[in-house]
Amino acid sequence: AMEQGYRLCIRFSYTDQEKETEEIDFLLSLGVCGLIIMPSHGEHYNTKILKLVIDHFPVVLIDKNLDGIPVPAVFTDNAACVSMLVDHLIERGYRNIAMVTSRSNSVSSIKERRKGFYNRLTEKGMKIYDECIVEMKLDSICGTGRQTAEQNIETISKYLDRNPSIDSLVCLEYGFLSDIFEACRRNGKRIPEDIAVCSIDEDSSYPAGYLFTHVKQDEEAIAKKAIELIIDMINGKNDNKIMDYKIPGTFHEGRTTTKKKK
Repeated sequence: AMEQGYRLCIRFSYTDQEKETEEIDFLLSLGVCGLIIMPSHGEHYNTKILKLVIDHFPVVLIDKNLDGIPVPAVFTDNAACVSMLVDHLIERGYRNIAMVTSRSNSVSSIKERRKGFYNRLTEKGMKIYDECIVEMKLDSICGTGRQTAEQNIETISKYLDRNPSIDSLVCLEYGFLSDIFEACRRNGKRIPEDIAVCSIDEDSSYPAGYLFTHVKQDEEAIAKKAIELIIDMINGKNDNKIMDYKIPGTFHEGRTTTKKKK
């Protein structure tokens, strides 16, 4: 953005839709010429974003799109990423693959990951298990999600008790990996000897290298495309009818999957 003569003003909503609206109003009060927004989770679209689109204000979304709303969005090819994880598990001999996810039924990125998961299992003729539904730690960024984490650990632990045949888990959001890790520990399940775990993204700052096998979202490519689009819109070059730009993820094998012994 700076190379193109622009300055960035960054605000955080901490996944709270009300604060998101407040921050958008604040940025508009500064006279910004365009907005790149990572929409917060919510059962309904933020009406402030919808009004910006209706008013033809330059807006680009990242991480998720708004179905049926004509606004450019740049996000990971989520279905393909989850398919990579499922294929990896199957290739290593896992046959009872289950999913851990949140209740975010309205979030486009999670919907696409679910779709990729079920489509791949169906194509491969694999058994479909009920999902392990945990609570999203909306306040995890602020470091106050301990109560939710303990609740999730208990939920995952009980889920594994009910489904002893499960030999692998695909986590749709990396924020739940620590909960899964602790639930497996409490249940006496070794990773990866007794159960494999993989996810979309992980904390890559782990000092000894990648711990969890995962598909990483290409955040740099997403950012570059978002900047390119918003500058084009600011300059009136918005004739391109493409609304959704899907960016491939990259696979990274960690230490939470292995070649399963027959």
